Amino acid sequence: MKKIFHVIVFFIVFACSVGQAAKLAIGEGQSPRNLNPLVIKFAVEQRLKSLVFKSMMGYDYQERPVPILFQNSDTNSDDLMEWKFKIAPGIKWNDGVDVSAVDFDFSRGVIANSASRSIYREFVTNIRSISELQDGEFNITFLRTVERPTEMLYFPIVPRHKFDDRTRHISENGEFGLIPEMTVGCGPYVFKAREGAFNRIMFERFEQYFGGWGDLPDKTGPFDPAPERIDKIVVEVIEDPVLLRQALMQGRFHLLPEVRSEDLELLTNTPTTKIKEYPRLTFSSFVYNMGESGNQFISEYKKVRQAIDMVIDRSGNLRQIYNIGEDIMSPDMSQILPGGPYIDGGNLDLSYRPYDMELAKRMLSELGFERGSDGILEKHGVKFEVRLVTHTRDNSMEQVCQRFVSNLEELGVKVDFQHMELIQYESEVVNDRKFDIAFEEFWFEKNQKIVRELFYSSSANNFIGYNNPDLDRLCDRISNLPDMDDELSARSEIHSILHDDVPYSFLFYLPSYAGYSHNRLKNFDPKGHDFYDDINLWYMVPEW
Repeated sequence: MKKIFHVIVFFIVFACSVGQAAKLAIGEGQSPRNLNPLVIKFAVEQRLKSLVFKSMMGYDYQERPVPILFQNSDTNSDDLMEWKFKIAPGIKWNDGVDVSAVDFDFSRGVIANSASRSIYREFVTNIRSISELQDGEFNITFLRTVERPTEMLYFPIVPRHKFDDRTRHISENGEFGLIPEMTVGCGPYVFKAREGAFNRIMFERFEQYFGGWGDLPDKTGPFDPAPERIDKIVVEVIEDPVLLRQALMQGRFHLLPEVRSEDLELLTNTPTTKIKEYPRLTFSSFVYNMGESGNQFISEYKKVRQAIDMVIDRSGNLRQIYNIGEDIMSPDMSQILPGGPYIDGGNLDLSYRPYDMELAKRMLSELGFERGSDGILEKHGVKFEVRLVTHTRDNSMEQVCQRFVSNLEELGVKVDFQHMELIQYESEVVNDRKFDIAFEEFWFEKNQKIVRELFYSSSANNFIGYNNPDLDRLCDRISNLPDMDDELSARSEIHSILHDDVPYSFLFYLPSYAGYSHNRLKNFDPKGHDFYDDINLWYMVPEW
């Protein structure tokens, strides 16, 4: 009997001392359209992108900019238009092919093509070419003098050998990013399978990942469960936010990358779950159709847009919906918001228009609007009626929209408020421009200069049809300014134009919150720029 007891104890101790392979279960509230990193737009796509792909530049654990796929170099031409770098050692695509400068230049080329509609296009507009040299070295040739070349290298790369020789641009409907066998990256995980329209996505660990895999910690005791490396990841989409939250609390998921503000208290007080805050690199706004398909009053009169901007009660929304103060709208928190208006070295002298319903009414009256017997404003016999569209699934943001609708109706505007699924929204709003006002949430890179992408008249991402020749000239001028002070001055002027024209009404900056099972998922440290950037250092412990 004693011998059997010894064997059982030995088996338990041995079994608990061997690190096992773990599966991380993640819940998302929205499906991605595609995993192609060059055509991502929404936050869920940005998060999943960081599992499979890497950018040339990135950030270290202290959020400092660092080269990721290359080694820095001070070698440059006298005119600072050519810079030489070297590919970092040991970087392979997950099909075993070495990463090369050919991949860098191919990625740059398809991003630069406006048909790709890539959010990274602003980074590459000044790069003429990336050419391969010997022994892993490569040369970047710029169109103008560049003193800080690495600032233009914050874009992800894709493998040249997975595309046809005739490929000049990339579409979200292409095979790359949709079909696992066609999707190859150099990140820590491999895209292995998906079910349906990305309702369930499977990833497996890439053993040869150049970033390495952190050492698993020692056990604290002989009977403690052994730490497990995350070998597999399963991402499952549940659109109902209540069911999503319950799945985390019940242990079906180990991680929810986005937690609604109304669920924070419950998950904080649940013994098995914790909340972790991280920077939210998205901005929320009401955008106005400035093209022929939009409401004529909104597209023709900037005073109308200014009046509408004044009936957005930003501070009231923060207090009553989010239960937070106005300090979140201060310059230090709003510096990542275009029109906030501090992004791209914007104009710090500008500020949000305060909520003022009476002033907004007077402005419209001065423009010749009169209230009809039904309470709706009209001008020259045409009633002021708008179609406001959203695709948000966030209950708090839905309340922001509803409050905006109520304020517009108090102003005298009749509103047809519609909630669409993302696919329908992309088709009708972004592609066909069948809207007057839309609630938009955009994800962006931390160092991204996005003003040109959103507001330059010929930009593929300028879906609102905004056209201001003065802004276009300033954007073109910036492309040829070697001096940082001159560039900041031009960007400040751009922000003054945007503040006056109001093509977008930017709202406020809010942090994001992730919910996770702290008993199972360890060393969890999400990043705002690339959520899973340090996942090679995360680990799990089994239930015990």
